[in-house]
Amino acid sequence: MNKPLQNKTIVITRGVEQSESSLNIFGNLGANVILFPTIKIINPVSFELFDEAVKNFNNFNYLIFTSVNSVNKFSERISDLNILLDFTNIKVVATGSRTAKACLENNIKVDLIPVKYNAENIIDNLKDEIKNKNVLVPCSAIAREELVSGLTSAGANVVKTVIYEVGIPDKDEIAEYISELNRNSPDVFIFTSPSTFKNFLSILKIDNPEIYFRNTVIAAIGTTTESAIESLNVNVNIVPEVFTIEALAESVTDYFEKINFTNQHG
Repeated sequence: MNKPLQNKTIVITRGVEQSESSLNIFGNLGANVILFPTIKIINPVSFELFDEAVKNFNNFNYLIFTSVNSVNKFSERISDLNILLDFTNIKVVATGSRTAKACLENNIKVDLIPVKYNAENIIDNLKDEIKNKNVLVPCSAIAREELVSGLTSAGANVVKTVIYEVGIPDKDEIAEYISELNRNSPDVFIFTSPSTFKNFLSILKIDNPEIYFRNTVIAAIGTTTESAIESLNVNVNIVPEVFTIEALAESVTDYFEKINFTNQHG
């Protein structure tokens, strides 16, 4: 079987829960995968706004999930509250196939999956139909404001509620991952969000990322992540058109196959 990433060491910076699937995808392509969790999902300081919103769930016309975490924490909280929600009259938007899959796994039907998984594309899909509509966006405490402001500009009444927060793992929690990273010379670093990049720098106390990543390949999921990385003068080599880990694996493979072809054919 062809192993296009044989002898490549790839560092994946995600939460532990999300890393296992990434490990399998890149492992099957022959890569030596180092998992390096840079984020952990924790409960918000208060669920008050979210709880208030779901009490009036039937008043909403749209429910927008921007991540797998938002779906899982939404469902977890609903379960804790012992509430049964009726999704019949609400249009559910899921950004990305993994988010949509998480919805289905939690018995939430999905009505729309935008082609590109960013705020601009969601707004573009909905702008002609959401005037005076009520939109619920459960998200993280550090979610960007573009989606809410864009929908509001299109005339929607948007309720953004914090359903989880993104924290940094304690150093003792990830000591073994740090040791493994230090024992290896990574070829590729994968960052799936601005938080994974910023937290990686923080955990390892990297003051000069431009030098640290100088001889490595950087892959990013999404233009938002790409911008965050490049704002610190680190060059991003790979950004897949579709913002999924599967598409990223394909893009990483293509990247190295092109390099191999160039080396062989000069």
